[in-house]
Amino acid sequence: MKLVHSDHTQPVAGYECNSLEENYFIKTGEIHQWSDPFAEKIRQKIAAGETSFTLPVNSDLPESVANVIYRLVAYELSSESWTNATLSASYDNQKLTCSVTVKTPENNGGDNGNSGGSGSNDSNNGGNTGTDNGNSGNTGTTLTGKQRFASLLYENALGRSAEQSELDYWAQELTNGRTGAEVAYGFLFSEEFQNHNYNNADYVEHLYLSLMGRASDTDGKAGWVKTLENGASRLYVFRQFINSEEFQQLCNTYEIQKGDVSLTEERDQNYNVTCFVARNYTQFLSRNYDTDGLNHWCEAINHHTQSMQEIAYGFVFSTECSNKNLSNTEYVKMLYRGCFDREGDDAGISDWTNALNSGMMDRTQVFWGFANSQEFANMVESYHL
Repeated sequence: MKLVHSDHTQPVAGYECNSLEENYFIKTGEIHQWSDPFAEKIRQKIAAGETSFTLPVNSDLPESVANVIYRLVAYELSSESWTNATLSASYDNQKLTCSVTVKTPENNGGDNGNSGGSGSNDSNNGGNTGTDNGNSGNTGTTLTGKQRFASLLYENALGRSAEQSELDYWAQELTNGRTGAEVAYGFLFSEEFQNHNYNNADYVEHLYLSLMGRASDTDGKAGWVKTLENGASRLYVFRQFINSEEFQQLCNTYEIQKGDVSLTEERDQNYNVTCFVARNYTQFLSRNYDTDGLNHWCEAINHHTQSMQEIAYGFVFSTECSNKNLSNTEYVKMLYRGCFDREGDDAGISDWTNALNSGMMDRTQVFWGFANSQEFANMVESYHL
């Protein structure tokens, strides 16, 4: 195939080159718009200890163009630096085939005494927290335990190798008393990390890689994603990770203090309260919570200024709910779902609706009929409240 020379933005006769290194997309870095999404998946595969795998390529490009672009992607990925490993990638039939060779340390000696012996070389962490010959990226410098902790965060949180000056900075911060939790926070809540706009699942995966040195397990990841969907903040989940035994072991490996972070949002003070409030948004307003509103209602419960019935009342008789203009029947059905966490039975729906239609009861009276019932109390108790 003809490859565009780095001096030109489109094929020009007489300027083709046969060196991939000189290809326009490679030289300018534009290839990263196609290669970067695969780079993150490859890091996760390497961290999980996989040495041979394929990655599907879903592209709307014409086949002839895709063959050119994704063979360049394979070249770019094979040329990148991977922590403690080398990668050989090829493209064919809409998939990238990858082979990983784990680097074997040339010596198993110490690392200036910061992590002891030959390190921990835990088979579950893809080599990220074990002996890596004391090097990070292309620095060519023997690293201390504190520098290697920072290197892990650069690789797994930010997805890049660190400059020696960056490693030196964080090592000095740790020496000066910063804890592992504080430094990890500095990475995972940095502007550089936030600019990736990761969804909840990707965020959780980065927590596993960065704070446990391994890829996620399916059930664990699903549980933490659900925690975020239920209203907890990302800082709340981050704190659960740094208070885990695995993060403690990681800190022990690099001889740093684990530390902790503070949770200040009301939604992070009692997870059961947060789940209860979040469900009110779903059941009564038919939407996900907004953070300000969630914190407002959680504060009312946390500080005992409103009861659970009053919280539900606030949603049911809010302007937003009233603007749904529900019929009497739909209003009653909503109360069954919101107050009892179940669909209404035909007889019950009929009785309550008839009471409204006849004028025997108004909507406020019907609401309190639900909110003061034992079934409502049982629903609240199911949230351990």
